[in-house]
Amino acid sequence: MPLVSVLLPTYSRNASGYLRDAIMSVLEQDMPDFELFVVDDGSVDDSASTISDIAAKDSRVRHVRFEENIGLPAFTCGFAFRQTSGEFIAWQFDDCVWKPDLLSSLIEVAKCNPDAGMVYAQAQMNLGDSSSILGEVFDRETLLQRNIIPNCSTLIRRSVFLKTGWFDPSVLLKRVCDYDMWVRISQGFELLFLEKVLAVENGMSLPDSLGNSVTLYASLAKKYQECNRTSYLQIQNIDNWDPYKASEWMDELEKEQFAQILFEHFLRIKKYKKAVSMVCETLPAKFIGGGVDVTGYGPDILQEVFVWYIGRLNEGKQRRETELCEYISNQANYIENQQSYIDRQHKMISDLQLKASEDDAQG
Repeated sequence: MPLVSVLLPTYSRNASGYLRDAIMSVLEQDMPDFELFVVDDGSVDDSASTISDIAAKDSRVRHVRFEENIGLPAFTCGFAFRQTSGEFIAWQFDDCVWKPDLLSSLIEVAKCNPDAGMVYAQAQMNLGDSSSILGEVFDRETLLQRNIIPNCSTLIRRSVFLKTGWFDPSVLLKRVCDYDMWVRISQGFELLFLEKVLAVENGMSLPDSLGNSVTLYASLAKKYQECNRTSYLQIQNIDNWDPYKASEWMDELEKEQFAQILFEHFLRIKKYKKAVSMVCETLPAKFIGGGVDVTGYGPDILQEVFVWYIGRLNEGKQRRETELCEYISNQANYIENQQSYIDRQHKMISDLQLKASEDDAQG
């Protein structure tokens, strides 16, 4: 039985070379006691051949292939997780590269701290023309405000998932299911930080990565995250998970936001009829005749849906422009206030110097 089970979700990163680099960086670890599950979510760029070729040469590699793109890594990897046997779970991604000592470094910390549910290190985040380091000492209050944990540099005990449940596959959290998981883990387990860069993350520099191409309504996601999902997300319930179900507590605005996320998701995975039907099922009737039967939808329904969606995009653009203007205005006010403070300090210093000169002259 391997000590670590590594999960690597992928979709069509073969042509770029990122996928092979990601896989090989796992296989070249200086700690060889692991199994690697490459979860291929219906890739269409011959990823399957690359994965199969590598698996034929290294028995630690397992190829889990979905013939149709689902587009929800938390969901597809849940099925792969049921096949794993390692005491620890580690995450690798098709746009990341591990340092050779990632597993050995994290395992050493975990073994020295048996009560810790999760160990994480740092990752270099490539941003195109620049880079930054993600990963800092754990503080739950800080975590509740922003993500401080790079998912490609984590090691989690299997027992954590038995208590906390799996990563939430809801389409609402597609961009932040890892962050949601860290918050949930922190409610019942100790998290330990290793100040060491153990991976390189390229996703922020790729326009089609989830972080750069998926709409996120932060307030709606936060409201959903506050719901207790522990029982629902137990891995044995995976066949009953519904990533596309609107919550009963959603008001009209929230349902409209959720419908937009659904529409974009199904367009992304090329299920166009499903995209239209989910919008019609989710939206309140006043927007587009919500709840109508779209089994044989015609041009009128299509037109209504796309007019609605274009309106959502325009609203989003206007909102972002307003937020940008407010940000610029706030920054200008801040600079002006700082300049006023500096001017007052200069005047005070000048007055003190003048008084000192006058005192010297009189003395």
